[in-house]
Amino acid sequence: MTAPSYVAANTATSIALVVDKGSLWARGFPVIDMAGNPVTVVSAQAQIRSRDGIVRFEFTGANLALVASGSPSVAASQVNLRIPSAASTLWDWSSARWSLEVTTGGETYRICDGPVSARDETTR
Repeated sequence: MTAPSYVAANTATSIALVVDKGSLWARGFPVIDMAGNPVTVVSAQAQIRSRDGIVRFEFTGANLALVASGSPSVAASQVNLRIPSAASTLWDWSSARWSLEVTTGGETYRICDGPVSARDETTR
């Protein structure tokens, strides 16, 4: 079995996230195999951490959802992440790192990671 990923690669895809503090941020990550076919995800976990290892945001509950995607549709083959505006308004940091791991076929894979930039509010 090949490792699933956001794009057809065997390693984590580096994706930079830009979050405007005080605004809702949301994004979906389709999980596909090397042939481009949707992969059923059993579970997922994602978080944002600062360089000193402090967890700055944990994607849990309503902020992490497994949804159907693909054609034909495959159950739980996309991971949707969201950061509510109420959470990002409280952030007192501007840069960190994030990662997304999925479990499928009894194995866990990191499929995406990268830097996070949290931009200050300018109109409030």
